[in-house]
Amino acid sequence: MATSDICAYAAEAIAAAPIAELTMAGRRGPVEASFTPAELAELGRLEKCRVIVDADVLPVAVGDVLESDRAYKEKNLETLHEFAAAADDGSRPVSLTLLFHAAPVEILGDGRVEAVRFEKTRIDNGRTTGTGETFDVACGTVVSAIGYVMSPIDGVPMVEGRGITANTDGRIEPGVYAVGWAKRGPSGTIPTNRADSIAVVDLIAADVSPAGKPGGDGLDALLTERGVRVVDLDGWNRIDAAETTRAEGDHPREKFTSVAEMLAVLDG
Repeated sequence: MATSDICAYAAEAIAAAPIAELTMAGRRGPVEASFTPAELAELGRLEKCRVIVDADVLPVAVGDVLESDRAYKEKNLETLHEFAAAADDGSRPVSLTLLFHAAPVEILGDGRVEAVRFEKTRIDNGRTTGTGETFDVACGTVVSAIGYVMSPIDGVPMVEGRGITANTDGRIEPGVYAVGWAKRGPSGTIPTNRADSIAVVDLIAADVSPAGKPGGDGLDALLTERGVRVVDLDGWNRIDAAETTRAEGDHPREKFTSVAEMLAVLDG
């Protein structure tokens, strides 16, 4: 983390509590896993961490998949086989076990996390099904990343069973729009959502005719009327410069971690 922009107190806390064993569990199998080949390959390049994969859970081939997905799934499977076959030379003290076909069902412990109970799964017609067989993995910290379901909004139609809005390319109806995961489900990252936002702006422009409203000037007046503080581009640049100035060593910046700290720069 020496060249990252992590704030100093967070880096110190991580260094004071080193992690020795990691387990990344997925409810589906290695073929169904949705990481990209680049993301998976990066794990193999970690200097202090070795990846552990049980060769017995890896199929020889990806099988019957969409042709549009075949190339990246075959590359992922090839990388996983390389991880499974790699010998431990003792040079990397941290281990990361990739655990497939494991659905979390319960966090165990008395007052704090001591283990996670998983149910073994199988894939039936493309869907994950529990087998009823469970096993426990001892651990001291749990980080959950197990999907996304949008909270329903009154009057907005939803797709049953998927937790997303019923939309066509982002348009729910004229005047009502969806972007990101509310539009398509939990896939993609910031760049994907940025493209979504641009596309929805085009939809809004197509649906809305000029109405003679005051636009940006009207917003500025409303915010002033309500006593809302606005940070403009010049203010953002000053905060950005202050973070860069605070950096030590090879860090590109030392981030402020609260709004009050950022506003203090502008008030200083």
